[in-house]
This record gives sequence, C-alpha cells and structure tokens, in this order.
Amino acid sequence: MEVVKKLNIEYRGERIEVLSGAAEGKAELDVVKDMIEKEYKLRGYIAADLESFEDAYDSSSLYFGTFANGELLAAARLIDSEDLPTESRYYTFEVPTKLRVCPRGLLREVSRLTTIKRLGDNPLPRHFVSTTMISALIDYGFKHGLCGGVSTIKHSFLELFERLNLPALHEIYDARLIYPRDELLSGFFYDDFNPPVPIYYLHDEAKTIFDGLFRNTMRTGKTLLGEPLKIHQYEVLA
Repeated sequence: MEVVKKLNIEYRGERIEVLSGAAEGKAELDVVKDMIEKEYKLRGYIAADLESFEDAYDSSSLYFGTFANGELLAAARLIDSEDLPTESRYYTFEVPTKLRVCPRGLLREVSRLTTIKRLGDNPLPRHFVSTTMISALIDYGFKHGLCGGVSTIKHSFLELFERLNLPALHEIYDARLIYPRDELLSGFFYDDFNPPVPIYYLHDEAKTIFDGLFRNTMRTGKTLLGEPLKIHQYEVLA
C-alpha cells in the first residue's frame, strides 16, 4: 500500500496502528474491492448474485483502504475521468460556482465509499474511521495538486459530517436524479430510508478542516463526539 496517513492511537486501552492509502498489487486491490462488493450486497445496493462489480471507470480509478492493525475498515475509489459519473450518469446539475474555478483535469470523484464496524470487543468509532478515510483521500489529492471533486454519498453520511461540524462536503441542491431504476445501482439510488446526496468538495478547504480535526483530537484526547481516543503519532506521508 502507498501509505498516505499513519496514526498510532490508543482506544479503550488498546494500541492500534491505523494506516490509510492507495492499494498496490493485485492481492491488496482484491481485498479492497471484495470488501466494497460484499458490503454493497449486504445493504441491498446491488444484487446478491452479481458476478462482477467492476465498471468502465475501474481502469481510470485508484482504490484506497483504511486498515486498523491490518484489518480493513474503510474503502473507496478515486475516479479520474473526463466523464465523472455523479455529474453525468447519476445526476444532472449546473456546476457549483465554487467548483467552476477548478481546471477540468484537476477534478476527481470519490466513489463507493464504504466503512464497516471493527469486529471484536473493541470496535473503533465509525465516525473516526470515516473521517480518517476521507481525510486520506484529501491528503492524497492535495499532494498531487488536485483542486476538488464530486461524489454521491448517503444522507446519513452527510448528516454525520454536520453533527461533527465538519463543513467539508457541500450538497448540490439543484441536482436532478437521472439514474435509471432498472440498472445496477438502483438499490443505492432509490433508497427511501437513506437516500443518496450529490456533493462537491474543494481540496484546500477540506485539507484545512481535516488537519484541524486531528489537531483537536490530539489536543483533547477525544473524538468530536466526545469518545476518549488518544493519538500518540500522526503522520501525513503523502
């Protein structure tokens, strides 16, 4: 793995190494892809008997994972394409004003963001895992001079960021859903209980917000939801 972010933390008496970065090699890539596909099937987003979850964007994507003591807890892919699915296949909308300053080649899409609960008696707070994964994607983009991007996330995830007071993800309010009801991801897009939300983000802004988040956790010894979590070491390696 090309490590982007490294944390050594203490949570409920256990020392845990948290590594986030881009998957390298077929074996590691398969682990990340398999986790995403398994979770999408469990949540009813895709058919349980689907043979392959790969699509036309895989060839122009990087997959990322967040591991806690070697256990994969979060995954996502970063799409590099002139035709980003959120703005072309999933929705139609006017490009947000703040995103218009970004050169087209410096935009990406965060896709298939997935987090799971750590097994055993000491599960990590999922909001900590989620923010660590997203921040690693932002760190990677910041290193490579990216400007911003789009994504489609679940409403519950956007609500989490609002609860954490992390204004890094901006809802695109004028978007109109155009994804067909009978295609692969219809279970994801036509979920009345937890509907999808198109968002955009800007790397400079998000980098400042997430760096502040981790500095705050190091200073207070608590997550933003008040759970005791001590960061012994924090490195951004990108």
